Amino acid sequence: VYTTGSTPLFGYFIHGGTTTGSYDPDSYNNNFRFLRSVTPGIYYIQVRHLRYTGTGPYTLVSEFTLGQAQDFYGHGDGMASATPINPNSTTPGRIATPGSINYYKIVIPSAGTLVVNTTGSIDTYGLLLSANGSQIASDSGSGSMGNFRISRSVTAGTYYVRVRHYYTSKTGSYSLVSQFTPSQTESRISTRAFGGGCITKVGGYAKRRTCSASNDNQSLIYTSSRVLKNPLTNKCLTPQSYNNGSKITYAQCQASSEAQIFSYNSRTKAFIHTASHKCLDVHGGNRTDLILWRCHGGINQKFYILQSNISSSTPPDSASRGSGNIGPADRDYNIGR
Repeated sequence: VYTTGSTPLFGYFIHGGTTTGSYDPDSYNNNFRFLRSVTPGIYYIQVRHLRYTGTGPYTLVSEFTLGQAQDFYGHGDGMASATPINPNSTTPGRIATPGSINYYKIVIPSAGTLVVNTTGSIDTYGLLLSANGSQIASDSGSGSMGNFRISRSVTAGTYYVRVRHYYTSKTGSYSLVSQFTPSQTESRISTRAFGGGCITKVGGYAKRRTCSASNDNQSLIYTSSRVLKNPLTNKCLTPQSYNNGSKITYAQCQASSEAQIFSYNSRTKAFIHTASHKCLDVHGGNRTDLILWRCHGGINQKFYILQSNISSSTPPDSASRGSGNIGPADRDYNIGR
């Protein structure tokens, strides 16, 4: 910041309660000059005549050069320092210096569609990278106002987004928008507890009943969101509470409800309720309730997947039921109808 003209001046540089004065008539021909490294904030310049009774015209000049440290969002410039962001989020960013690059890291929980794009007034160039850094897609200008936009089908895993200005000589601010939609494909499955019997919808409750290939109440759909849904009513398995012994009911499916999420462990053959960390449990013999119970690996917490694309080991033996396959994962136990 400096002045020009023939009027002798004294200047004050003010920020955060600190005031600095400047006057050097020999170097600046009666004008003052400040050269400061600054951070984002508000600054004030106070100008007065060198003599309190003096008057005269002048010109105040302010020049600002964006420095390397001015990427105050702190986004990384490589994969190792990439900024983690949520799959569904909006994150402010800035190309701080000509040619600089911002990296972002996104962890995708399941198969689906990932859309990443920028918004703002600058032209951007974006790359979508795999976990090992190989390029999946690139774009410039497909979005609005010169912003990049990339849409790709993805599987569960880690991805990186690389953003730079389209013109490597320019800088500017933008926002990175990430949108992830889980795959809507659904796996129609049936399940059979070890020891005999299938999960069956009886009224509003999940119970254990003798398996029947013609009983649609024994069919479930395991969605990409990891909920078990009855195809007749589109209602989801839901515990009444998170306590041991809580009965499993069929309730209205809710997309964001952790209460309805069950993960299938292909090693232990258990459905694990993610919110309570308890297991789906068959309480007693046939014609009994399904409940939540502390996971212990017992027979009554083991389930076969008869027809599904859930990742699970293929059983060594098989017996047919409908269009699905079933086989003993544990040879110590037999399964009967």
